[in-house]
Amino acid sequence: MAHMPTLHFLQFVSARWVYAEDRIIENGGVVIEHSSDGLPRILRVVDPRVSSVPATDLLVRAAMELAGHAGKTPQQFERLPDRCLGEVVLLPAMVNCHTHLEFSDCRQPLGFQRQGFSEWLRSVIERRAEVQRLPDAELLGKKSNVCWQGWREMVASGVGAVGEILSRPTIEYFRESVESNANPAEPPFFGTIFHEVLGLVPERARASWEWANVSSTRRPIRGVKFGLSPHAPYSTSTWLYRQCAEHGRRLSLPVATHIAESEEELQLLSERLGPLKDFLEQFGVWRPEEVECRNVRDVLELLVGVENLMLVHANYLTRDDWCWLRSKNPCATIVYCPQTHHYFGHPRHPWVEMARDGLQIALGTDSRASSRSLSLWDDLQLVHRLYPDQDPKKLWQMATVNGANALGLGHDLGSIRVGSMARFCVADLGRTESRFSWESLLSSSTTMSGLE
Repeated sequence: MAHMPTLHFLQFVSARWVYAEDRIIENGGVVIEHSSDGLPRILRVVDPRVSSVPATDLLVRAAMELAGHAGKTPQQFERLPDRCLGEVVLLPAMVNCHTHLEFSDCRQPLGFQRQGFSEWLRSVIERRAEVQRLPDAELLGKKSNVCWQGWREMVASGVGAVGEILSRPTIEYFRESVESNANPAEPPFFGTIFHEVLGLVPERARASWEWANVSSTRRPIRGVKFGLSPHAPYSTSTWLYRQCAEHGRRLSLPVATHIAESEEELQLLSERLGPLKDFLEQFGVWRPEEVECRNVRDVLELLVGVENLMLVHANYLTRDDWCWLRSKNPCATIVYCPQTHHYFGHPRHPWVEMARDGLQIALGTDSRASSRSLSLWDDLQLVHRLYPDQDPKKLWQMATVNGANALGLGHDLGSIRVGSMARFCVADLGRTESRFSWESLLSSSTTMSGLE
């Protein structure tokens, strides 16, 4: 049986402003190549001051050169009608570096605002237990549907990729639905899925590691990278941290961990006392002998050499610690989750000082268990309101290119350029502007959406 040729589609998309190749192009556009068996890519960036949209035969030649379509004939390419988006800004899709999709059906954050961290954790466990009581067949469908619900919400608000932390068995349900592409109408999932490992009780820690080790080496899925996430210093044994770090270094896997998230965590590490200790003892899982680390620096030392390292929250990291981190892990990323940080009422986050000292800062929404929405745009506008003196273009980079680099997706996302993925967001400034400015982009009147 003869092999059916892959059909490629070419389309020119234009807008009043296009942010491409680190510059604003007025009345510019991009040529996108779609194929029936691959992810759409940017074939050409068009600046009307320099050139016009190339003829179809030239675009076909460029597509063949870019993607190595050796031997393909022009009949395998089809030019779609041009698409003009109007008086909007076409931008690269945002990258949400930290999510927990399993809580996407929470109508409001769990617990109450400014509550103690261990009390909030109790609400999380109760929520998970409530879901786990469902029959197995119903549980499978519910967990998968909830994850897709969260993904759709993020895509609709302009996100093109996520750093998703999934625990067992949720990851098995979600992975199965991603892999099978059970609903082709869903926007294709793209990003990094981190296998969450945790446990202080040795038997549970080993079982968690064995599962993650096997899962992270399974057959890859198109559009999905896999990483490891030792959950947090208060829930994860030192042995597990070492396993994840060694595995990440050896296989070049990204590693993400929650760290310095609360004062309760710092107290547990340094004094072996406080609300988190009481919380863990209540559930019968407190094993102080399995936690060798006595401070945040001890945890950071375990992770030295992990190339793609993400430290989530880092609300109480000290300057000495982050400067030490910068010297040992220059590619490490701090993931700041503005809505969640605000929900817990933490003191001002030190990300400005961290960035000044050379650390890369990215943004995440966390989950609906601690955030009122999964829109990274909401988080970005919150940062702009809280830090009005910061360069809005740098804030935009935190939501795009920094996140893409942190997840190891910098080749595909973060900016609009030839060869990158054709995933965009569209900003409607809410009024007619004679010229573009980053300040107007991040203003409260701007609405953001994904490009379908």
